[in-house]
Amino acid sequence: MPRWLVLSIVLLAAYSQAAESPVYSANQLTALPLSEWLTNGGNVLNQRYSPLTEITAGNVGKLKAEWQTHLNGSGLGPPFSGEAQPIVANGVIYVPTGADDVFAIDVETGKQLWVYQAHLEKTISTVCCGWTSRGVALGEGKVFLGRLDGAIVALDQRTGKQIWSVQAERWQDGFTLRVRRCTSTA
Repeated sequence: MPRWLVLSIVLLAAYSQAAESPVYSANQLTALPLSEWLTNGGNVLNQRYSPLTEITAGNVGKLKAEWQTHLNGSGLGPPFSGEAQPIVANGVIYVPTGADDVFAIDVETGKQLWVYQAHLEKTISTVCCGWTSRGVALGEGKVFLGRLDGAIVALDQRTGKQIWSVQAERWQDGFTLRVRRCTSTA
């Protein structure tokens, strides 16, 4: 097989590993989750419920871990708090930490696909209740994150590279962003 063809196949496989999410419709965001967990609480109604029946009270004790991963020490120890629900879409788990770092992890293998590091100033002092993230949102091929320093960033869903950032508020003026948002066409 020609070398250029092998390289093309490898690059295509790597690029398609984290499939891009669409702009989600209102119906997708309000439906009970069956194969993905698109927003905090499973849907915008925050029901935290799945109608799946494979795991029951009778077999839950037999579950075993398939893999484990490490988040490079991000958000460990004081002053951090881990409150964000991971988001699952297209075979990838998106995990934000209290340090506003985001990890994209392959559902099947536990392999880190990419890591975004926020590099927040350690001097942020306007945070009540600990340094925490309440999560990320997906849409239009982006991962959106509201940061403790008042910035909103959009990351490329496939690579984790920052696409844009806007300083919505200044933490020096007493503002932080810790909430996740949903994206939709509605």
